[in-house]
Amino acid sequence: MVAFKLTRMKSILFPHIPKTAGTSIYCAFCNVFGDANVTRFARAVPPPGSDPSDFLRPYLGRSAAIIGHLSYPFWERFIPQAHAFTVLREPVARVLSLFRYLQTRPTDELAIYGLAKRFTISDFLACRHSEVGQQIDNGMCRFLGSYFDSGDLRVSADPQEFLERAEDTLGTLDVALIEDLELALERWAAGWGIPFAIEIPRENVTWPLQSDEPSGSDLAEIIARNALDIALYNRARNVRVRLDCYCTVPESPVSIGAQY
Repeated sequence: MVAFKLTRMKSILFPHIPKTAGTSIYCAFCNVFGDANVTRFARAVPPPGSDPSDFLRPYLGRSAAIIGHLSYPFWERFIPQAHAFTVLREPVARVLSLFRYLQTRPTDELAIYGLAKRFTISDFLACRHSEVGQQIDNGMCRFLGSYFDSGDLRVSADPQEFLERAEDTLGTLDVALIEDLELALERWAAGWGIPFAIEIPRENVTWPLQSDEPSGSDLAEIIARNALDIALYNRARNVRVRLDCYCTVPESPVSIGAQY
């Protein structure tokens, strides 16, 4: 595909919750705008007392699209002047995708998290390294509620307040559920002024294996540790408003198999 660039286009901002098709969207944007016009960040923790928005400010206007595992405070100031969206995924599927992804990582990286090669789901759920644990424990609410960068595995003294904070964040963004990602990007691209469909490649896919299906107790633990994320996802799924706010999805159950 020939790279496309709009001379007066607002930057596209994608606060990327881990394991929600980020690599696929990144590749799609590179195909549309060219690699040099897409900026991608891994996680970043702002220095104490600093303004997180300072991290992104130099890239606004220079990049057609900015993607990153950077929680809401990094993006908040720039959302009114950009096209900003995020993607939600069924919470159990998202956690299992993280498990499968980590199984592909090299031994030295796993050692940082206290995991051995060929670790089990039970080992994964027992991991208390903050970078892993905060993705297992209500990772979507944590990301949207601005707790993702704190390293604190405690959610909040008031879970309802924590959930409402995540919902308030969604109210400032365009939101897609991963099942409707192609449809959402098609609608949004037209609004962004892109005169053709954005094709989404399947990249960084984590395919389920029969050997890593969770036991009943492991599955129950994942569900319990993602009660807020499940509530958030179900509320987003049930909203029936304009597509440019929330994408509606079919009423059929969500598979926990591979999706992006």
